[in-house]
Amino acid sequence: DNNNNNNNNNSNNNNNDDNDNFPKRTRVNKNPPIDNMQWDDIELCKGDIVVASWAKSGTTFTQAIIHYLLTDGDPNDDLLTNIHYDYPWVDAIPPLFFESAEEKAEHLRNLPKRKGKRAFKSHLALNEIRYDPDVKYIYVLRDSRDITMSLWNHLDALTPYSKKLASVPENLDLPTFLNDFFTGKWNFPGFPPIPSHAMSWFKYKDLDNILLIHYNDLKLRYEDTVRKIAEFCEIEIPDEDTWQLVFKKASFDQMKINEKKFEPKPDNMIPNRFINKGTNKRWENNPAFTEELLNLHQQNLEEIMSEEALGFLQYNYSLLHGDV
Repeated sequence: DNNNNNNNNNSNNNNNDDNDNFPKRTRVNKNPPIDNMQWDDIELCKGDIVVASWAKSGTTFTQAIIHYLLTDGDPNDDLLTNIHYDYPWVDAIPPLFFESAEEKAEHLRNLPKRKGKRAFKSHLALNEIRYDPDVKYIYVLRDSRDITMSLWNHLDALTPYSKKLASVPENLDLPTFLNDFFTGKWNFPGFPPIPSHAMSWFKYKDLDNILLIHYNDLKLRYEDTVRKIAEFCEIEIPDEDTWQLVFKKASFDQMKINEKKFEPKPDNMIPNRFINKGTNKRWENNPAFTEELLNLHQQNLEEIMSEEALGFLQYNYSLLHGDV
């Protein structure tokens, strides 16, 4: 995890009552665009929701679901300014999404509650975040081979400023990118490698306030997964008509139509590129994904992840649902 330039075993703001069964923050991660200590600027409340993931795993999709659950489908389309503003990415350093640290801190202090809840986004590993047992954490996983295709498009769409901030390689042709990413020559700054990131959350999947969901379920079992998220977050929906409105408004296709409300600021990313295809398996039969690279990547995953965790990451359907 060489993206984290400081280790710190003395976090003073863990708010976990020193319970050994709870996760503890043991790492300081101050690698632009990430600063995990910004979580100390928030007074977390019972009922708050945190949507966490590695990048390009379905974070914004899940945030959209949360928004439409909390607003009963936002029937007049007037309750969402921008997903990154209303449900902020706490660990991202300004000027990403906010012009200054002061503006961001004030916004976080005054963030309104909906149905008595606020929701935040994080891309931190669990041992980097300030864990609170009264907060609901949703961790979204996606097959790392699918992540790479989405990430490649994302990096290509960054503005020159954002590319510099993320140390994006100048040569972004797919074979070079895959080789650099799978061999560890390049990794998203501030992001621990995918297997260790996923394992940090998977180890605590049985805690009552942590829910692991898979991107494939957001696509293949969409309505069931939305209902599962609502039940986990204790969000009540008044009737079946409202449920149907939530399903329609939170769908990926509807997000694509309303992309302006979900994309970052234009100085961060080229407009109309943030929400891409939303599909999986684009790596299959793609000649850039050589057998050698795929085998190396699988070996790296197996060295760090348990068999069960790897099965979850790569969407072993029977492991997740048992109803094949």
